[in-house]
Amino acid sequence: MNTVLYVSIAAFVVTLLSGLAALYLHDRKAEVFAFCAGALIGGAVIVLLPDAWQLLEDSDTALDSDLVWLFCAVGFLSFYLLERGSLAKGSTRLAGLGGAIGLATHSFFDGVVIGQGFRAGEDIGVSLALAVLLHKLADGVSAVGVMLGTEHNVRETVGMLVITAVAPIFGAIAQSFLVLPTSLLALLLSWFAGMFLYLAASRLLPEARRASSSMAVPALSLAGVAVAYLAHTLS
Repeated sequence: MNTVLYVSIAAFVVTLLSGLAALYLHDRKAEVFAFCAGALIGGAVIVLLPDAWQLLEDSDTALDSDLVWLFCAVGFLSFYLLERGSLAKGSTRLAGLGGAIGLATHSFFDGVVIGQGFRAGEDIGVSLALAVLLHKLADGVSAVGVMLGTEHNVRETVGMLVITAVAPIFGAIAQSFLVLPTSLLALLLSWFAGMFLYLAASRLLPEARRASSSMAVPALSLAGVAVAYLAHTLS
């Protein structure tokens, strides 16, 4: 348990520092938003959806694994409706807050994954720990990008960054007694994937393009995808 806790604390530090760096570089918001968008897209397509599909395939449930794609679409469209709905006051802010909460929830499960990895074996635990720590670089930046890109102020953004950063510690502690049905976890991951794709495509990339026409914008979007891919290959 000590090793799991130490790794989760390291994940907290990496997430917090990467998010603070993104805040410090807010004058370069086009580049920050572009990297965030790439990290969200990569995380959804390369990490969350394949993991969700595999979890549903490996579970004992009678649910069809194709539900992964349906829940991804529902996640995407639910945030579209939230942001565009005429009854939603401050809908853009609500959508951004929802996206940040999704990142924090995913961060919580990162802590669970660290603990379960070390339970399965030292080698698996170390591999998963490295993958999570690398992914936390993108999570901190993404939390800041999503909040600032949806009209939240710096204080609100820092608050959500801290929640996202500390979530792996709670996940690592909770995994010792948390029992979550595999099928439910798979569908939650799918829903978060759709939400991440919507926030990247609807908010962050357009904001990045409006702020700058530099080729650095698409290059940093690809860099965000590359970070997600590298994290996945190490897991």
